[in-house]
Amino acid sequence: MIGEMEVRILDELEKLKKEIQATQNEFNYVTDTKLMESYIYKMEYLNRRYDYFLNLAKEKRLKAFK
Repeated sequence: MIGEMEVRILDELEKLKKEIQATQNEFNYVTDTKLMESYIYKMEYLNRRYDYFLNLAKEKRLKAFK
């Protein structure tokens, strides 16, 4: 049985996946170099956060089902 913490981990992974994709799409249309830089930092942040939750999921042997 999966508890509240496990549900939060899986929900966060799904949310981050969508946010990473949206940020990548937005980055593709940016022409200002300073704005590009901010998207690069945002991607770094999102990817590190995703890796953190992915490692938690692996430790708890969680799998996402749709």
